[in-house]
Amino acid sequence: MKEIEKGRANKPVEIEFTTAKGSQIVIEITGFPLKIGGETQVCNIIRDVTGLVRKTQKTEKRNKKKP
Repeated sequence: MKEIEKGRANKPVEIEFTTAKGSQIVIEITGFPLKIGGETQVCNIIRDVTGLVRKTQKTEKRNKKKP
């Protein structure tokens, strides 16, 4: 939030989240300031990165097994 207060976007943050149906997903949240009508608002972009995180974990696990 401090970055946004300085007028800059924050670094993406990954959070594990449980959906309404009970599935576990990983979401990435990025926020940035946006001026609307002379007022500064915060715009948050939230995206599901579950597939990317799982692929990365599989690759890292496979690479650890290689001699």
